Amino acid sequence: MVKEHRGRFGVDVEITEPVAGVEAFIDFVLLAEPGVQVGPESFPPIGSVIKAVTLDFMPWGELRLSARESSIQRAVEGGIN
Repeated sequence: MVKEHRGRFGVDVEITEPVAGVEAFIDFVLLAEPGVQVGPESFPPIGSVIKAVTLDFMPWGELRLSARESSIQRAVEGGIN
Protein backbone atom coordinates (compact mmCIF):
# COMPACT_ATOMS: atom_id res chain seq x y z
CA MET A 1 0.00 0.00 0.00
CA VAL A 2 1.33 3.44 -0.93
CA LYS A 3 2.10 5.37 2.27
CA GLU A 4 3.52 8.59 0.85
CA HIS A 5 5.22 10.21 -2.09
CA ARG A 6 8.91 10.90 -1.59
CA GLY A 7 9.03 14.15 -3.51
CA ARG A 8 9.87 13.49 -7.16
CA PHE A 9 11.93 10.42 -6.27
CA GLY A 10 9.27 7.73 -5.88
CA VAL A 11 6.86 6.25 -3.37
CA ASP A 12 7.16 4.80 0.11
CA VAL A 13 5.04 1.69 0.53
CA GLU A 14 4.05 -0.77 3.21
CA ILE A 15 4.01 -4.40 2.14
CA THR A 16 0.71 -6.14 2.85
CA GLU A 17 1.60 -9.63 1.55
CA PRO A 18 3.19 -12.05 2.32
CA VAL A 19 4.24 -10.28 5.54
CA ALA A 20 2.33 -7.15 6.50
CA GLY A 21 3.97 -4.06 7.93
CA VAL A 22 7.33 -4.12 6.13
CA GLU A 23 8.23 -0.72 4.71
CA ALA A 24 9.88 -0.33 1.30
CA PHE A 25 10.56 2.17 -1.49
CA ILE A 26 9.80 2.17 -5.21
CA ASP A 27 12.00 4.52 -7.25
CA PHE A 28 10.05 6.54 -9.84
CA VAL A 29 11.88 4.81 -12.71
CA LEU A 30 10.58 1.46 -11.42
CA LEU A 31 6.92 2.51 -11.43
CA ALA A 32 6.60 2.03 -15.22
CA GLU A 33 8.34 0.34 -18.11
CA PRO A 34 11.49 1.93 -19.59
CA GLY A 35 10.69 4.86 -21.85
CA VAL A 36 7.48 5.79 -20.01
CA GLN A 37 7.79 9.16 -18.30
CA VAL A 38 6.70 9.01 -14.66
CA GLY A 39 6.54 12.04 -12.42
CA PRO A 40 4.90 12.95 -9.13
CA GLU A 41 1.66 13.80 -10.93
CA SER A 42 1.35 10.18 -12.10
CA PHE A 43 2.46 8.41 -8.91
CA PRO A 44 -0.11 5.97 -7.49
CA PRO A 45 -2.38 7.69 -4.96
CA ILE A 46 -1.61 7.41 -1.26
CA GLY A 47 -3.59 4.49 0.15
CA SER A 48 -3.69 2.59 -3.13
CA VAL A 49 -2.58 -1.02 -3.29
CA ILE A 50 -0.17 -1.86 -6.11
CA LYS A 51 1.69 -4.98 -7.14
CA ALA A 52 5.47 -4.97 -6.83
CA VAL A 53 8.36 -7.39 -6.49
CA THR A 54 11.48 -7.29 -4.35
CA LEU A 55 14.70 -6.13 -5.96
CA ASP A 56 17.18 -5.86 -3.12
CA PHE A 57 18.10 -4.33 0.20
CA MET A 58 20.19 -1.18 -0.13
CA PRO A 59 23.41 -0.93 1.94
CA TRP A 60 21.59 1.30 4.45
CA GLY A 61 18.87 -1.35 4.93
CA GLU A 62 16.09 0.06 2.75
CA LEU A 63 14.06 -2.55 0.86
CA ARG A 64 13.67 -1.65 -2.82
CA LEU A 65 10.81 -2.87 -5.01
CA SER A 66 9.86 -2.71 -8.68
CA ALA A 67 6.29 -2.14 -9.86
CA ARG A 68 7.18 -2.61 -13.53
CA GLU A 69 4.85 -5.11 -15.18
CA SER A 70 7.88 -6.79 -16.81
CA SER A 71 9.52 -7.29 -13.39
CA ILE A 72 6.33 -8.74 -11.96
CA GLN A 73 5.89 -11.05 -14.96
CA ARG A 74 9.50 -12.33 -14.66
CA ALA A 75 8.90 -13.06 -10.98
CA VAL A 76 5.67 -14.93 -11.75
CA GLU A 77 7.33 -16.96 -14.52
CA GLY A 78 10.25 -17.72 -12.22
CA GLY A 79 7.95 -18.88 -9.45
CA ILE A 80 8.73 -15.93 -7.17
CA ASN A 81 5.83 -14.04 -5.58
